Amino acid sequence: MFHVSHLKPFHEDAEAPKRGKSHRAPAYMTTSFDKEVDSIEAKREVRKKRISRYTEYFVKWKGLPASEASWEKEESLWQFKGKIAELEQGELARATRMSRT
Repeated sequence: MFHVSHLKPFHEDAEAPKRGKSHRAPAYMTTSFDKEVDSIEAKREVRKKRISRYTEYFVKWKGLPASEASWEKEESLWQFKGKIAELEQGELARATRMSRT
């Protein structure tokens, strides 16, 4: 145990902003997938009474039929942040095209 007075404020390194960022799973994370994501098809926000809202993504797994696609929590997909970014960029592009018409 330690007292809060021993803590120091965090200062990001301006020269190397990625320094200190881990590429491993977060300490609280226990989910790890042994299969690969083919694509992320959709995103939804789940809201339930007495539970904090959270985001899920509809994942199509590589080498599996479409019937095996599943909704996975955002926190569980820490290995596939690039695929999530692709979906977000695609949604942004679609929204931009829709607003122009």
